Amino acid sequence: MSSPRFGLGPVFAYEWLRISRRWQLYAVRSFFVGLLLLGLMFTWGTWGDRPDGMQTEELARLGQTIYSTIVTIELTLILLAAPAATAGAVCVDKARGSLLQVMATDLSDSELVLGKLAAALTPVIGLVCCTLPVLMLSSLLGGIDPMLLLGSFLTTLTTAVLVCTLAFTLSVWGKKAHEVLGATYMIVLAWLALIPFTVNMLMVMAGLGAVGFSRFGRLIQATNPYALLYPSFNGSMVDHLHRVLIYCGGGLGLSAAMIGLCIATIRRVTVRQRSEGGGGRTSRRTWRLPSILPTLSLDANPVLWREWTRNRPSRWGRFVSACYLGFALFLTGTTVIEILGNGGPAESGIMASVYTVGVGLLLMSVRSSTSLSEERIRGSLDLLTSTPLTTTEILAGKWWGTFRMVAPMALLTGLLAALACGPSGWWTGLLLYLGLILAYAGVTTSLGLAIAVWVPQQGRAVGLCVGLYVAACVGWPLLSLMMALSGGPGPNPAVFFLFGSPIGGTVMGLVSLAEHRPSLDLERLVLPTSMVIWTCILGAATLGLFRLACESFEGQLGRRAGWNEESGPWREFKALIPRFGRRPLEKPKPATAEME
Repeated sequence: MSSPRFGLGPVFAYEWLRISRRWQLYAVRSFFVGLLLLGLMFTWGTWGDRPDGMQTEELARLGQTIYSTIVTIELTLILLAAPAATAGAVCVDKARGSLLQVMATDLSDSELVLGKLAAALTPVIGLVCCTLPVLMLSSLLGGIDPMLLLGSFLTTLTTAVLVCTLAFTLSVWGKKAHEVLGATYMIVLAWLALIPFTVNMLMVMAGLGAVGFSRFGRLIQATNPYALLYPSFNGSMVDHLHRVLIYCGGGLGLSAAMIGLCIATIRRVTVRQRSEGGGGRTSRRTWRLPSILPTLSLDANPVLWREWTRNRPSRWGRFVSACYLGFALFLTGTTVIEILGNGGPAESGIMASVYTVGVGLLLMSVRSSTSLSEERIRGSLDLLTSTPLTTTEILAGKWWGTFRMVAPMALLTGLLAALACGPSGWWTGLLLYLGLILAYAGVTTSLGLAIAVWVPQQGRAVGLCVGLYVAACVGWPLLSLMMALSGGPGPNPAVFFLFGSPIGGTVMGLVSLAEHRPSLDLERLVLPTSMVIWTCILGAATLGLFRLACESFEGQLGRRAGWNEESGPWREFKALIPRFGRRPLEKPKPATAEME
C-alpha cells in the first residue's frame, strides 16, 4: 500500500487543462467586466451631465455609489452562481460511474478532492479578481478608501471559497446536481436571512432594549458578508479590516473543515451509493399523502405521466422543498397576522412575496436546466429518442415536470395579493397579477429547458441559467433605475421596463393592487397596462423558447428532424396542454386470437 500523498495531483492538472481550453471561460470574464464598465458608463451619464461640472463632494458620493453597486452585484452573483461550478463536481461523476474507476487507481482521496475543488474554484476566483481593477479605477473619483477596497475583495473571495466548498461537500453526499444546488441555496438563505430575521423577531418579542440590539447588530456584522461591505465611513478603517480578517479566518477555517470531511468520507459514501444501485434505500416504506391533483393520461404522454406520477423527489428534494415552503409559510403567516390582526399596510407583504417568487423561480431555473442532463447521464434520454414519442411530447413532459413547482408559489403569492386588493377592491388586477407570476414561471422553465438542450454539460447549463436569472433579478432593475434617474419630464418608461424583472414585477404589481384607484389618469393606468403587456410578452417568449428547444432537439441528439411530428403552427402550444383522466390501456390479445 502506497503512502498517502497530499497536494493537487494529476486530477487538478487534467481538470484545469480541460477547463482552460474552453472559450466560454474567457468569454464569461470579458462579458462580466464589460457589464461592469457599461454600468459605470450609465452611472456617469446620470451624474455627469451637468454644464457647470461637479464638485469634489459630488464626485466622492458618485464614487461611493459606484462602489456600492459593483460590490453588491458581485457578491450576489457569487452567492447564487458560484455554487453551480462545484455542485455537480462529484455527484455527476458518481452517476456516470467514472468516480469509482478513478478510485481504483493509486490516487489518494486528498488528491481527488483537492484537485477537483481547486479546478472548479480557479475560474470563480479569477472572476472575483476581475472586479478589483474596475474598483481601483472608480477610486480615482474619491470617496473610496483603499482599505475598504481591500476589505471588500477579501470578503468576496472568502465568501466564494466558502459557498463553493459547501456545494462541493454536499455534492459528495448527494446524487443529483439540482438537489445539491437547492440545498446549498437553502443553507445560504438561512445563514443570511432566516437566522437574523428569526433572532430579531425573538428579541422584539422578548422586549430587549437598545443594548441587546446593538450586540445583535455587531454579531450580524461579523458573520454577514453584506454588512462587511458597507462599514461606517466615519469609523476606523483599521477596525473594519480587523473584522474582515476575522471573517476571512472563520470562513477559510470552516472551508478547511469541510474539505477534511470530504476527504474522510468520499470513498465510503461513493462505494455505499454504488452498492445501492443509485436508487437509494428501498427497504424503508415511504408514506405518501393522497394526491389531490387529477390523474394524467398515460396514453396521451408517457413522459408527462412519469414526471407527474412516478418521478418522486428524493430525501434531498424533500428537504429543499420543506425548507422553501416552511420559510414561505412563515413569512406569509406573519404578514397575514400583521395585516388582519394589527391593521398593517397591505404593502407589508412585499418581503414575503419577493422571497416566495424569487427563491421559487431560482429553484425552478435550476431544476429545468438539469432536466435533460440527468437523463443524458443515466442514458435514458437515448431510450426516449428511440421510441415513437414525438419531440414535443418529450419536452412537454419535462416542461410540466418543472412548471408544476409553481403551484405553492402561486397560491401563497395570490393570498398576499388578495389581501392587497382588499382596500382597493380591484379584483380584476388580482387575475392580472397571478397571470404575470405564471408568465415569469413559464419563461423561466422554457429558458432552462432550452439551455438544457443547447448545453450538454450540466455545470455550464446550470451556471448559465442561474446567471441569466440573477441578471434579470438584479441587473434589469438597476438598468431601470438608471433610466428613471436620466429621464426627463413626462411619463418615465422605467416603470414599464421594471416589470421585465421577476423581482421588480412582483413588487410593482403588489403596489399597484394596493394603490389602485378607478381613474382615467395616464399615470394610474401605467401599472395595469404594464402588467398586461409584459404578461403577453413573457407568454410569447415561453412558447418561442419552447419551440426553439423542440427544433434544436433533433440536431443536438442526432434524431431525424420531424419524422413523426404533427404538422401545424400550434403543435407546441397543443403539446403543453396536459390531458387529464386515465384512459384504460388496451389489453394484449391472446396468441390464439392473433393466429386466427
